[in-house]
Order: sequence, then C-alpha cells, then structure tokens
Amino acid sequence: MNKKVIVATLFTLVLLKVLVVSLSNKKIRDEREDKISKRKQEALEDIKKGNFFILTHGFPDFAFLIYQKPFVDKFGFKYKDMGCSGDFEGMDSIYNYQVVEYLTSRNGKNWYQKFLNSKDSIYEIYLKLDNDSLKKSFTEKDIESIY
Repeated sequence: MNKKVIVATLFTLVLLKVLVVSLSNKKIRDEREDKISKRKQEALEDIKKGNFFILTHGFPDFAFLIYQKPFVDKFGFKYKDMGCSGDFEGMDSIYNYQVVEYLTSRNGKNWYQKFLNSKDSIYEIYLKLDNDSLKKSFTEKDIESIY
C-alpha cells in the first residue's frame, strides 16, 4: 500500500473516533443539563410552596440540630438529610444553590455568615454539654421539627 492511502485511512479513522466521542459527550451533556434543569425547577417549586430545605448528607447529630433549631427558624429553612451515600452527580448542590439564592434575597446579603457565626457559638456551648443526657432528653417530635 502506498503511504498516502495509509495516512488517509488513519486520518479518517481518527476523525470518525473524534466524531463518535463528540456525539456521545453531547448526549451525556444534554442528559446532565436536563437533570440540572429538573432539580432547579424542583427547588423553585418547593420555594414557591414555602416547603424548601437545605439538603445534607451523612448521619446527623440530632441533638446539635435541635439545639440550633431557633437559628434555623430565624433564617427560615429546614434541613433534609439525604442519607449517607452522598450525591455523586451534584444535583443536591443545584437544589441548595437555588434555596440559598432565595434566602439571600429574603434575609439579606450576609445572612449565611450570620447563621454560621451563630452556629459556631452554639457548637462551642454544645461541646461543653453532656451529650448523652442531652440526646436522651429529645423526643421524636423534636427531631421531626428539624426535618
């Protein structure tokens, strides 16, 4: 075979491979954009209904969550634990972003920093408490009021 034919064949194969990968990546991108759009819409609908959350992952410390509840109430949201397995696609971050944007428009620009500062103060007090007796004093109703 002549060199030109071999080079042309290799070039065509590489071009076809690039085209196939590009088309497959477009499909993946489109699917991801659709998931993002749906998760964003879900957050906006929850906000409109007044039933929205900041989504968390991992095993929650119920006593601490109950102890910080007045501050959570003050800023107007609830936590919702999504389990221990995590959100591998990042869709919960899309939901949380919409909720934080709404809370910022409602509570003011620095609301989250104020919340974190109050949360840090509470955490310092919480660490000094006897956690076992504190946890025993909470009822299921207390835990449900957070989530």
